Amino acid sequence: MQACAVLLLVFAVACERHAPPPDAPPDPAPKAAPAATALPRPVTPAASAWFGDHAPLPIAIELDDEARASLKRQPRKFTRATVHVAGQTLKEVGIRLKGHRTLYELEDRPSLILSFDRFAPKRTLFGQRRVVLNGMVDDPTLLREALGYAVFRGAGVAAPRTGYADLTLDGKAAGLLLVVEAVDLPLLRHSYNDATGNLFEGEYGCDVYTSDVWGFDHDSGSDTSRSHLKALAAKVEDGSSSLFAGDNPPLAVERVLAFPAYSRGEGLTDAAAHIRINFWGLKGKLCMLFQHC
Repeated sequence: MQACAVLLLVFAVACERHAPPPDAPPDPAPKAAPAATALPRPVTPAASAWFGDHAPLPIAIELDDEARASLKRQPRKFTRATVHVAGQTLKEVGIRLKGHRTLYELEDRPSLILSFDRFAPKRTLFGQRRVVLNGMVDDPTLLREALGYAVFRGAGVAAPRTGYADLTLDGKAAGLLLVVEAVDLPLLRHSYNDATGNLFEGEYGCDVYTSDVWGFDHDSGSDTSRSHLKALAAKVEDGSSSLFAGDNPPLAVERVLAFPAYSRGEGLTDAAAHIRINFWGLKGKLCMLFQHC
């Protein structure tokens, strides 16, 4: 059984072209994390605390005035929060707003990203370094995204696990949010039984073009030169039949076709504009994960 899936789509989304940095490769060294109070690493029971069909997980977030002001000025920049989840209290948790068309203020049930290791390296909570909380403001049923991910996973397309959270923000009820698994090493492990390889995360609007290669974040793996991504983009631009044919095509064809087939069935007629793509190289194969923005 092939270990990975890739989807190639022609996107109708404009994308700013990205030139490689003048000294590439390798990528610039990552910046050191700001100093933070040392915190013990919490006990990490199964991820089922986050994901599954159980009752919504109570989550309380506390923001001080400085953090609120920071999110007002730069909503996509991480600031610090105190987070209470299932009897555990974590300080210095990274938090930022999430979304493009669906970017909402704190008072309007926003989508959020919680990063437990942003200011406390190697810290996890229930096995996750970070989780996404989606406000689902465009879905009155509060079901579409969770059902969509379940369908994709059932079709063999790697997709995040989900659950629900009952969010309290600075003492005020914020309502029901969807907990979405971050595209990270735990997702790779349960999707492919292997978290080795290279994970590239595309910014909103980026596509599989050679001019977009440096617009992808390199989230894990040793390929800082992006050679896997460059090779794929070159084949796409050439219209090479070797993508789908030959003795050893780089794509897992059945899984590639599963995504558009099930997208059609779910009514995602504009799915390309609402997909964040993450390429993952595993033992010479190129894989793609899917996550709604």
